[in-house]
Amino acid sequence: MKNISINIHAGGIFSKYITGLQNILIIDKNCDNVYLKNIDPRFIKEPNHNAFDYILEQTMDDSYESYEASHDYPQYDNRNPVEACENFNSLREIVKKIKIKDSILNKVKSLSDELNINNKTLGIHVRLTDMNIHHPQYGVLHSDDYIKIIDQIHHNYDNIFVASDNIESIEKLKNRFDNKISFVKDMIRGSTETQNTFSLWLKHGKDERIWEEIFIEMLLLSKCGSLVCRTSNVNNITLLYADQNIGITRV
Repeated sequence: MKNISINIHAGGIFSKYITGLQNILIIDKNCDNVYLKNIDPRFIKEPNHNAFDYILEQTMDDSYESYEASHDYPQYDNRNPVEACENFNSLREIVKKIKIKDSILNKVKSLSDELNINNKTLGIHVRLTDMNIHHPQYGVLHSDDYIKIIDQIHHNYDNIFVASDNIESIEKLKNRFDNKISFVKDMIRGSTETQNTFSLWLKHGKDERIWEEIFIEMLLLSKCGSLVCRTSNVNNITLLYADQNIGITRV
């Protein structure tokens, strides 16, 4: 039996998560148990606090071998999509080794029933705000870029589920597609598409709420029949959890 613990710094929540997954792939994809540990001080509330424990059902004892996470692995974007990488199926197998807490899964089940999210739902992940500001190398996008694509394909779906980093984009999609739009209310989001939300994520990064919310939105997107998205580790992780037949349109 091989149990491994991985100390992860990386960037945002899902950058940390995919770093963990990639390192499991590098170290031993056939390991028995995994413990993911955040060591980024921006996300640590107090000594021995591990924000991954908010989400994951994981424990660690002396049988675990500890590793410092490497960042020497492929980066996935629209030019190198995760679903086309040679390790895609291995990464999908690895996420099966990591147990998300039942409390999270139960909330996802309740919301998916309430919002009628299924394989006839078009999932939209709108990632603008600080992504446009801090990562312009992936393009500077606006909600209109999403709307152009949704206009072409939404007729094939019963409804549209939107996960967004800002409220303004949700309102624009609601105005365009009316009662076909659903989303999870009262989540931590920026107000506008142009807001630099980096400080918002840092403010809440130590708290359970934002970790829980972002995992819930990711898992809801993974239950949709098709996904419209841009370069983002939220989407990369979504595709690892999604049914393999999910349709993907990249903005």
